[in-house]
Amino acid sequence: MFRSLAFFVVFAELLTGQEFRSTVSGLISDAQGAAIANAKVETKQAQTGAVFQTVSGTDGQYALPFLPPGDYVITISAQGFKRFTREGIRVSTNQRIPLDVTLEIGSVTETVTVTAETPLLQTATASSGQVIDTATIEKMPMNGRTPLVLAQLAFGVIPASDPRF
Repeated sequence: MFRSLAFFVVFAELLTGQEFRSTVSGLISDAQGAAIANAKVETKQAQTGAVFQTVSGTDGQYALPFLPPGDYVITISAQGFKRFTREGIRVSTNQRIPLDVTLEIGSVTETVTVTAETPLLQTATASSGQVIDTATIEKMPMNGRTPLVLAQLAFGVIPASDPRF
């Protein structure tokens, strides 16, 4: 019984390292730094059109977990504030992306769109990942056309076997 329990605990710990989805989270505040509660947060994946929604808590914090890799557009709106839109948020594998937003006072019909901003720097976690898309697979010269060979070329991967096989 003890061996079974120990095996389960070790196996369950290994499964947590296999997550490919990411999380975008942050604080929504006004120009004075006060938290904005019940702000609607919506992300839309550019390639598929999938929409993920949440609402900020009483402390202004929000989290959008389990986002698949891809490019996203995030829209944040709250009563009495201008709508905030940011395009080109690149989500890769197993990332924790912090995105704090300051909303400007105005009507919801007005929109503040952020298009030219520095790329997000991941400071919440030290994990890294890479998405190998179809275009990369088609352009890379591979011996035997096996896509699994590209996994050995990914950032942070150290193959334990002979790279020729």
